[in-house]
Amino acid sequence: MLHLTVLLLLSVGCTLGVLVFNRIMLERLEAFARLQERHRVVSDVSLVIGKNVSRMQVGFQHMLLASSPGDLVTAEETIRESMDTVRRAAAFLEGGGVFVETFKVNFDSLDRVGHEFRLDSPVPGLDIASMELRTSVALLERMLDEYHDFASARLQGGYDSGRSAALILKHKKLAPFFSRTAEHANRFYVQSMKDLAETQARLARAKESHSRFLTMFIAGSVALLTVLGIIVIRSAAQVLRERAAAQADLLQVNEELEDRVTRRTRELQMSEARLRDIALTSGDIIWQSDGAGRLVYVAGQSESLLGVNAEQAVGMSLADFLPDTREGRFAMERIVRRPLAPIVDFTCSLASKADGKPRRFLINAIPVTEPDSASGYFGVAKDISEKHEYEGRLRLYEKIFETSQEGISVTNAEGEIIAVNPAFTSITGYTAEEAIGQNPRILKSEHHPPEFYTAMWDALMRDGLWTGEIWNRRKSGEAYPEWLSITALRDERGAPDKFIAVFHDITAMKEKEQEIMRMAYYDHLTGLPNKAMLQEKFGVALLKAEKTPACHAVLYVDLDNFKLVNDSLGHEAGDELLVEVASRFQSMVRSEDVVARLGGDEFVFLFFDDAACDAEKYSERIIRALAKPVHVKGQNIFVTPSIGIAVYPRDGRTIQALLKHADLAMYDAKSAGKNQFRIFEEGMTIRASARLTLESRLRQALNHGAVYPLFQPKIDLASGRVIGVEALARWAADDGSIVSPLEFIPVAEDTGLIVPLGRAILEQSCRAMGVVREQTGSAMKVAVNVSARQFRHEGFLDDVRAAADRSDLPYECLELEITESLLLGDMGLVGAKLRELSALGVAVSIDDFGTGYSSLSYLSRLPLDRIKIDRSFVQRLNGGQSDVDLLQAIIQMGKSLRLRVLAEGVETRDDADTLTEMGCDEAQGYFFGKPMPLHELIVFLRKFSI
Repeated sequence: MLHLTVLLLLSVGCTLGVLVFNRIMLERLEAFARLQERHRVVSDVSLVIGKNVSRMQVGFQHMLLASSPGDLVTAEETIRESMDTVRRAAAFLEGGGVFVETFKVNFDSLDRVGHEFRLDSPVPGLDIASMELRTSVALLERMLDEYHDFASARLQGGYDSGRSAALILKHKKLAPFFSRTAEHANRFYVQSMKDLAETQARLARAKESHSRFLTMFIAGSVALLTVLGIIVIRSAAQVLRERAAAQADLLQVNEELEDRVTRRTRELQMSEARLRDIALTSGDIIWQSDGAGRLVYVAGQSESLLGVNAEQAVGMSLADFLPDTREGRFAMERIVRRPLAPIVDFTCSLASKADGKPRRFLINAIPVTEPDSASGYFGVAKDISEKHEYEGRLRLYEKIFETSQEGISVTNAEGEIIAVNPAFTSITGYTAEEAIGQNPRILKSEHHPPEFYTAMWDALMRDGLWTGEIWNRRKSGEAYPEWLSITALRDERGAPDKFIAVFHDITAMKEKEQEIMRMAYYDHLTGLPNKAMLQEKFGVALLKAEKTPACHAVLYVDLDNFKLVNDSLGHEAGDELLVEVASRFQSMVRSEDVVARLGGDEFVFLFFDDAACDAEKYSERIIRALAKPVHVKGQNIFVTPSIGIAVYPRDGRTIQALLKHADLAMYDAKSAGKNQFRIFEEGMTIRASARLTLESRLRQALNHGAVYPLFQPKIDLASGRVIGVEALARWAADDGSIVSPLEFIPVAEDTGLIVPLGRAILEQSCRAMGVVREQTGSAMKVAVNVSARQFRHEGFLDDVRAAADRSDLPYECLELEITESLLLGDMGLVGAKLRELSALGVAVSIDDFGTGYSSLSYLSRLPLDRIKIDRSFVQRLNGGQSDVDLLQAIIQMGKSLRLRVLAEGVETRDDADTLTEMGCDEAQGYFFGKPMPLHELIVFLRKFSI
């Protein structure tokens, strides 16, 4: 009984020990199960953190490369969701409780599913990691705003390369953080999985120990407690039941773990699908390569951009898409070289397999960091072909801006200059530093009233553009004209944001315009208006006359004998004379009247309104204005005007008609003796027509030999002998009448016919003297008049030689009579010709001496033979003592020059006797003989005696 009691007690004690041990083992199994669940939660949450860190990293990359506002919004939402998830996961691991992860069923779906995690207490050792994670998330939130602003500005065209470089540097600094955070997440996951495996091993060992204990206990109990078998069996049965329950719990845990692995696999597949969706919607190519540069993963728009789909691209080498250029070889070298380094903002061209055309890509890549993966890169290739072209155009525009010859300035909405180009500086004188920050008013001149700028601003605000001519001022203070175009650039609200001003200096163009205007409307020599300006002024006056009847007068002024000044003194002297005459004329007219030069020596006055009524008074003033001599080439030149007057509307209603009638009146004044004016009358048209007819008849007469010489004898007063004759031109008309030289000589002078006329008279006179010599046996000297135009003619000396040689007339029998006005010309040319004539033996005399303005010093230096006193002095012999004294002085002056003196116009014996007493050498006039034809001259010479 004692043994049984002891055995019973021993059995009871063993049983109690077994129960206590079994309870402890069950508690350990429960603790291991809880620890296993805890490790599972930590591993899953670590995966959640790592996944969302990767999502943030990809999101930031997509913000940098966003090609549309939609891409930007999607990337930002992804980042913010991941940030929120990471913060909640860190708080959950640090403080325990409940953590729910929510995510979309797929990328485009609005439905979300959730997964709930629970922890009874915080995970020890995560305080510092959680703090670092929260700090990094806060940093990322600040970076997110900067990325958002930069991406928005880039999409709106405000690309800032400096800011982009700063963000890229920050982005590079974030890369280690992402790597470090991913490493923490991986480490937690690996450690939790290791702990979970260790827990499962310990649980298995505990179960095995428990099983061995039970076996030993049963064996001992059978040996020691046979009596208590039923109790032991019952205890064993209880233990077996508890063991079965524990095994059932373990199986349940394994089933739950397998279910979680299945769910995790499904989540990874969904994440991969989301990644592919993001790649497709982003328009980029997401790729992964191995260490040899072969593609192992491709997603996105590879087919549309490179002509191959994702499945075809996998296994291909990046070299298949890179061009065989230096750039392509460098890109391949970067991708396969060691050690691997991040590739940031690397641009290169990739060729499409569809059409072979290269496209420009921006490539960003990071090395693959998975321990079981071959070395390589994971990256994003973004098509920037359009951006590349845009940037190329932008660089071109910048080059144009810098090299443009037109000044360019840009102002902001507040009117401050924010940019200028070099041409702005060269035109205005303001450097960029001086101009930027200033208002364009620094260029304002005082040429325009305030209303001008108000109208400019109104047009700019209304139309967004103003173009026109404006006067501005340089830094030096010089005002200058410019052609200015201002364009307003508007913001998205339509308000003016910037103003671009483009201008070029048109000073040279304005000067050319003024020069063209001057050439078109003003005489280049005198600066007076020309005929075009005269017509324009008259046209304006006619428009006024249509409203208010008015009277206008045209004065046509021609300078008498101006051709003699040109022929004698040269054209330069003639130009000086015209300039002085124009100055005198200009001072005579009112500001509203016009004096113009039509050409040559012809001027026109146009008097408007009341002044037209005083046309005769103005004509007298013109005559008085030219009464004073003009000093030219050291000589005083006297010119007189012939003036014709026509009045509007009586004499014509157009400027052409008025000029024509005033011209006719001027010719009438010239024909009447010059230095006077005439008012147009209808009879003048008839006379003008007669003048034209006379010119035509004279041309025909010269062609048919109807112009011939008459000969008037010249007498030596001392001996009474005939010493020579003067040839005087005459014209026999078709009707037998004789045309007076007073009619046709002026016409010949004006039209240039005087040259062929003088040549004809010279030849006929030389032939006539040959006949005289044959008929009378005496060598008679003939004097032929030579006009200034004929004398200056290039072939004059040849004409003289030809005429004498053809008639076999000795040069000593030829005398040429020139006027004093001829001596006013180029004395070098005149003197050379006179000396050549003298060398031939041809005599030269000064005709009409006393009526011109010759210089005695010139006369003394020229090879002259005689002077011929004009008939007007002889006709005044009976006028008074002063006239006699004047004639005496002229004779004595000729004597002092050692020249023979001949008096013209001697009509009476008294005139001949008086001249003889005064010492005059020779005489010519009706008293001795009238001009006669050759046959009468021969008779006269045979019987003449005084």
